Amino acid sequence: MRTTSRSAAAILALALLAARLAAQAGGPAFPAAAPAAGLLCPERLRQGDPLLAWVLAEASFAGAEARLAAAGEGRIIAAAAAFAGPELASPPRVGAAAAFRAYGFLMAIPFDLPPGDYLVLVEGAAALSARLSVEARTFPSEDIALDAANTRLRSEPSPRKEAEARKLAELLARADPAAVFLDGSAFMLPLVPRRRSAGFGDRRRYLYQGGGAETSLHAGLDLAVATGAEVSACAPGRVVMAADRAVTGLTVVVEHLPGLYSLYMHLSTLFVAVGEGVERGTRLGLSGSTGLSTGPHLHWELRARGQAVDPEYWLSRPLLDKDRAAAIIARLIEGR
Repeated sequence: MRTTSRSAAAILALALLAARLAAQAGGPAFPAAAPAAGLLCPERLRQGDPLLAWVLAEASFAGAEARLAAAGEGRIIAAAAAFAGPELASPPRVGAAAAFRAYGFLMAIPFDLPPGDYLVLVEGAAALSARLSVEARTFPSEDIALDAANTRLRSEPSPRKEAEARKLAELLARADPAAVFLDGSAFMLPLVPRRRSAGFGDRRRYLYQGGGAETSLHAGLDLAVATGAEVSACAPGRVVMAADRAVTGLTVVVEHLPGLYSLYMHLSTLFVAVGEGVERGTRLGLSGSTGLSTGPHLHWELRARGQAVDPEYWLSRPLLDKDRAAAIIARLIEGR
């Protein structure tokens, strides 16, 4: 019995000595816990909604990729590279300080994606996944009769229109990794309208004067208002376009996150220039009816990596839910 006690004491002494020597050498006394990482992702979205998932991690997820895949099939619907978001401190209640960073992944839920269950998969410093339910929605249809001027503007070929369309498409397809503008708040409506004259995703049929028609999907929200109403930025960002375009008239485009842009069309006056930083509520211009327009209104649009998504989605929720993020970080630390 005495021999056993002495052996145990010797083993303990050797372990403590090894720990002390390792600490003096700058190494860990005991094996370090693996860096923690968790996935913050919506549980359900509708057709046409934006998808913004966040990895909350102690280790870097720079260069990681997220994919939206059909559950049980492996078919890839969309993919996105990571961008580095804000640093997030661990909640005080967990009693252990840790530095986490949020890494964002932005994608779009297509208008025609079949409703059902999907998976968000992230490959990086760790493999993470979350289940996402996509719900169906109904998009109304409408006929819009065009006068002679708007018929020509929409139907006749134009090198200017084609060049402007290419330039805008190239701009909206970019994702500047440094373009991260978050203030913790939800979006705001760019103005208070008298009414909403058209919704996101409306199936439109343009009736040309003299006969003929063409159909399209309405990529944004039309807010009917008198000419001269102030139009404000829906969220913090940077102006990447302020131009007079043939079809959309005086137009402003603001970048909010890498690949996330809001668009403001048919303005009568511009107050901003390319390169200017804006805050939530900054005046961008005045409403009008320039370009292809049947009356004074603001066309407000949101693009996620080039794809049109519902601009109203973030009116009632922040781009990064810090309360949910804090809860995930707390669980990660407490589960060690």
